[in-house]
Amino acid sequence: MAGNSVLEDINDYNKVAELFDNIVKPAQDRENDDVEGFGYHHGDGVTADPSDTNGVAQGKRKTVSFRPLCGILRQPTYLCLKYMASLTFEFELINSADDVVLAADTNTSTNWQIENPMIQADLCQIDNALQNRFDQHMLDGKNISIPYTQIITSTQTTVASKDIQINITRSASRLQKLYMTMNSANGVNTNLDRKPFNLFYHPMGGPGDGSGGTAAGGPYFSDRELQFQVQIGAKSIPERPIESISQAYYNQNNQITS
Repeated sequence: MAGNSVLEDINDYNKVAELFDNIVKPAQDRENDDVEGFGYHHGDGVTADPSDTNGVAQGKRKTVSFRPLCGILRQPTYLCLKYMASLTFEFELINSADDVVLAADTNTSTNWQIENPMIQADLCQIDNALQNRFDQHMLDGKNISIPYTQIITSTQTTVASKDIQINITRSASRLQKLYMTMNSANGVNTNLDRKPFNLFYHPMGGPGDGSGGTAAGGPYFSDRELQFQVQIGAKSIPERPIESISQAYYNQNNQITS
């Protein structure tokens, strides 16, 4: 929030962060995040064993940091705090203590606490002459524009059907990228190192393929391919519907590299 204005409100933040920070982000960038975080991450279908995974020992502590998934913090312009009245970040903590624990068993504990949270940032102070010019600019009734990419999330519940149509009404100046993910209570990955927000469901990954929804390289079933397309006004994106996993992966890579 800047003053009384809500700049961004991200629902299902943990799943959105998993999408942007663990899936579409390059591996080298994820490794850089690990240096600031807990030192490692588990992905690429690797199952971790809680008995041999480095963690925070009993009675010990660890200082970690992360950059929030927030559009206003991921743009290259300095923020003029003087004219923003105030800048407030609100974080909703987890629903359960074991949401952040690798696996709740004899090797792990859900008794943990967060101490001394803080925001670490760099401040740049301009000289008096330049500051006076900014002040005069604002007194003349002009604005200082800071364009940034806002993350907007929407969750829809659908029923089992061959054809599904979802209508979303949203006002935005410009749509840059669009990601669609799915979740199914029947296709849950049971690996100990996975939480519901780590999972992105596709019918090809189960259930019913003999893997219980846990196989990363299971058999191919043509009848489980999905066909989908997005329509904004009178324009269809893409012009021809996406009809396979390979086409979906191609479009995802275009989003990442663009």
